[in-house]
Amino acid sequence: MKDSRSEEEINICQHAAAKALELELNDLESSIRSRFKSPQLERFDDAQTHWQQMTESDCKIEADFYEGAPIYPAIQSECLQRHYQDRMETLNKYVCPEPNLGNGCEVNDPVPVVVLPAPADKRSKRFR
Repeated sequence: MKDSRSEEEINICQHAAAKALELELNDLESSIRSRFKSPQLERFDDAQTHWQQMTESDCKIEADFYEGAPIYPAIQSECLQRHYQDRMETLNKYVCPEPNLGNGCEVNDPVPVVVLPAPADKRSKRFR
């Protein structure tokens, strides 16, 4: 992102960053699903469906402010990145609910806790 100069380059970088986070989130979801049994699994899947619908709606609203602008896809991708990062932070609690209690789940757990990447560079002020 730091070296991106055109709207097209920014769009490509933001989309790639969002896609990478989406793949990490999918892996984390799969790991969590393998731990749950019915009815917890059904509640989790229902929550994920609702979260996904809310995320899509929220990012659509945010991006609509830029509809028709070349930077529209980057705005949508940046929104998705924030939602994916927030959701991974929440889902990591399902993997290791109390890591600060010294219970060792972050060390002994077979499912790795996802380390969230630093937020993507902010878009240029000229696009705000």
